[in-house]
Amino acid sequence: MHNKTKSNTAYYKGELAGSMNLILSEEFVEMDDLTVRKSLRRKGIGSHMQQFVMDSFPEHMVILVADGRGHTERDVSAPALSVFRI
Repeated sequence: MHNKTKSNTAYYKGELAGSMNLILSEEFVEMDDLTVRKSLRRKGIGSHMQQFVMDSFPEHMVILVADGRGHTERDVSAPALSVFRI
């Protein structure tokens, strides 16, 4: 099976709140480019998006890639890779 990419959006009170790309394979789901609108941050939207992916793919390893693009030094001090459900 080839990897597939799927774009997803999140809404908060009817307003577009965030987006992410999912890279799907038989064994894993990679969350990439997860973004939440600046005005809607600190409301748990990113956490809900991550939980949605883990709940939607219970048999897959879920990977979140955070590279710090578009963030200030205060927001992200270094690139990170988080792996869920090892």
